[in-house]
Amino acid sequence: MRFDALQLKNVVKGAENQETKAKEVLGELLPKKVVDNLTFDTGDDFLVIDKDLKNVIYKLAQCCNPIFGDEIFGFVTIREGIKIHRENCPNAKQMRERYPYRLSKLSGG
Repeated sequence: MRFDALQLKNVVKGAENQETKAKEVLGELLPKKVVDNLTFDTGDDFLVIDKDLKNVIYKLAQCCNPIFGDEIFGFVTIREGIKIHRENCPNAKQMRERYPYRLSKLSGG
């Protein structure tokens, strides 16, 4: 099944008061355990990283070696797509201070 990310974003944003409906739609696209852990109260976008992720260039950062289950964030690089870091990465503070516009919220599914 293929879907447009912008359409999915519009469905989720339009369902602010309809969390059940949004979870139902997302349930067709994502694993159940990921959908069950989603909340729609922040209004922020995030990317779910799991084995089914396709068409997104990403790499695990070597500085902190994130593993499944870690709290993570993404740093958008110029040439290598999104580098995935652990929230407690030794470089996290510097990245957040110097490049906040290049950070992406992620969820390790």
